[in-house]
Amino acid sequence: MYDWVVPDIPDGMYDLRASVECADGYTYSNVLTGTIDRTAPKLYGIPEPSDGILNNGDIISVSFNEDINCDKFVPANMDITDINTNIKYPAQNGCSGSKIVLIPETGSDEVARDTFKVSMIGITDMADNSTKDTLSWTFMIAGNDSFAVPDTADTDGDGIPDKSDNCMLTFNPDQSELDNDGIGDICDDDVDGDGVLNAVDNCKYIANPDQVDSDSNGIGDVCEDSSDGDKDGIINSEDNCPYTYNPDQADEDNDGIGDVCDDDKDGDGVKNLFDDCASVSNPDQLDSNHDGIGDACQSIAGLPGNLISQFELLQNFPNPFNDFTTIQYRVPEKCQVLIKVYSMLGTEYTVESGVVEKGIHSVIWETKDNPQGVYFYSIYAKSLNSNQVFWNVKKLLIEK
Repeated sequence: MYDWVVPDIPDGMYDLRASVECADGYTYSNVLTGTIDRTAPKLYGIPEPSDGILNNGDIISVSFNEDINCDKFVPANMDITDINTNIKYPAQNGCSGSKIVLIPETGSDEVARDTFKVSMIGITDMADNSTKDTLSWTFMIAGNDSFAVPDTADTDGDGIPDKSDNCMLTFNPDQSELDNDGIGDICDDDVDGDGVLNAVDNCKYIANPDQVDSDSNGIGDVCEDSSDGDKDGIINSEDNCPYTYNPDQADEDNDGIGDVCDDDKDGDGVKNLFDDCASVSNPDQLDSNHDGIGDACQSIAGLPGNLISQFELLQNFPNPFNDFTTIQYRVPEKCQVLIKVYSMLGTEYTVESGVVEKGIHSVIWETKDNPQGVYFYSIYAKSLNSNQVFWNVKKLLIEK
């Protein structure tokens, strides 16, 4: 091991390689790319509300010139004070990328026409550089309803209404939630639910409350390359999705990221959540009959042979929805299929049950009498010609 001291080298991206001089000449290592970054985040633009007045529907936010380490953004980093009364208020906060969003919790206090001051310090970037100076801005509260959030609001703009969003101040359209605690991963300060905060967890995505680190290298044993954190029979260093159980290691676009944790599994540049044919590369997103299913997924005849041989449960569409939605799935041979929907309270709805032939199938679930909220839908498919069994589950959202 060689410690490279770089005090006189400016910040920036560099390519590195090692050379070794031997008796028969020089030997060179592979080239590695890295970044030297010693500069703390800087304010980008003007904090909101930029006009100095907070009206109903406005957002209190601040942006920086680089991504923030959201795991290290804690209440101690901010201070929200009503200058008129000198009362300090707690706040809900959302941190994503380079942006921080705040909603003060003023309760029943009369704050109309008061001036609020927001102060932040110790904002840390991904290279662990923190701001030393205090960033402050002030604004006047137009009315007592300035902090009210309408039922139809989508504060973070991710397509999920605040009332149903598991992280309403941070953009997370996939609503991923590793520990199923009702808090989206992107704004959960304990993603794996092991009781250890992300900022100090030595294995952030795999529950390890004991924090065992046998070699004291800062990486929990369950996250070491030689371990099998997701217990799928494949060690982390060889697993294309080391934090999610995927023993088949399916990787449709061969990008080295397993399909179960690849947000663009067909590699066409369109995220799965927005892709009208998530299993077939179709960057043009052509949908001739405007039914929400891309032309590339419309017929078995148009599918590559390797896809016909796969089981798959596709994302429902539209989603979110009101009165009905379409659930689509694919089976590689004649199967007994059971499609069910579950509410958050455990209520079950059978959407389809019976024998289907090989191919892509669609079923419509009508929801006129169902309350709004998050639901889950699952497929259980058993081949009638072999021992193959397939099970999968996805999330859908009813919005009234």
